[in-house]
Amino acid sequence: MIQVTGVAEIAFTNNKLTLKDINERLDTRLVRHSILTHNQSKQGNKVTIKFIMKMAAKPNCKTIDDYNSYLFHDFSQILPIDCGLISVVAYDMRTTESMPIKHINEL
Repeated sequence: MIQVTGVAEIAFTNNKLTLKDINERLDTRLVRHSILTHNQSKQGNKVTIKFIMKMAAKPNCKTIDDYNSYLFHDFSQILPIDCGLISVVAYDMRTTESMPIKHINEL
């Protein structure tokens, strides 16, 4: 398993989801997460989060850039179906055996 630390931007509308719904989903699917910003407008909501998640190791990936191509798909599978993923960027990636999981505020 690979431990990924990164930042993601998520978009959703108020008529189908609330921030509480998304937060509960992330609580159950991610190792840790923290909401950095939440912007509301008439068109919907945009949330930026910092996260730590686990994903399966890919035998053909050697660098963080290789894994970034898989990260968007893997992270979007975590979100509710009515939630859109704008962007996701990993800034640290390690095997879970090589590093103990840190608290989100230590990152």
